[in-house]
Order: sequence, then C-alpha cells, then structure tokens
Amino acid sequence: MRKEIPSGNGESYCFVCGQNNPIGLKLKFFIEDNSFIVTEFTPKKELCGWEQLVHGGIISSVMDEAMSWTVLHIANLVGVTKELNVKFKRPIFINERITIKSQVKNKNKKEVRLFSEVINREGVVCAIGEGVYAILNKGRMKRISK
Repeated sequence: MRKEIPSGNGESYCFVCGQNNPIGLKLKFFIEDNSFIVTEFTPKKELCGWEQLVHGGIISSVMDEAMSWTVLHIANLVGVTKELNVKFKRPIFINERITIKSQVKNKNKKEVRLFSEVINREGVVCAIGEGVYAILNKGRMKRISK
C-alpha cells in the first residue's frame, strides 16, 4: 500500500521535489509498506544526456532525493548526503516511466546507510545506488541554516 507524503509548506525550491521551482521535477513521494520511499516519473527530452537516454546526473539526483526522504520518513531522522554511489546497469530512456525505490540498510548514531534502485516499466532494474547520510542534530542544523 502506498501513502503520499505531503510535500511540506510549499516554499521549497528543491530541484527534485520543490513544487515552486519553475524548472524543477516537482516529484511526489510515497511511503510503501512502511518500509520504502517510492516515486515515479516520466523523464522528458529536456533531461536527455546522450541520444535518447536520461542524463545520469538527473537519475543520481532523483535517487539521492528518494534516499533523503527515506532518512526523514522511514528512519525518522534529519540527514544530509555524505556519500552517493550509483551504478547504471541498463539504459534509462526519455519519455519512459520509471519507478525509484529507496530503503534503509542500517543506521547508527552518526549516519544512515541506504539502498535505492530505478526500475523501468518492464520491471527491470536499470540503476542501483547506495548512500550514506550524516545525521544532523539541532546544533548542526542551526549551523547549516545560517
């Protein structure tokens, strides 16, 4: 079962999820089975890299965002990207719907490790990613937001 996660106060200019960013992707995220964060979208030609393929940086950004939402809504923590590793296994084509899923692998006091994958409309895994997110306490959050 999927449950949509509200996108917040509407002031976000995040390139991936910000609803007010005029050039952003404006993706919506969902909690699935209380274990995964999921989003789906159809990359348009403006996101093309080589020939008919989606630019790898766009795919990496969406995977990073899915993992960030996983830290917040599954691990119930606030964190920022410390490491991101993406392996592309199959081509991801523009104008073809893809699903991005993310889940927590493990966590400790300082960081959360996550796994993410991109699945095409045939159900084939096209990219896998692992991320490490540094957990922010209130003091670190104040220093960053200045």
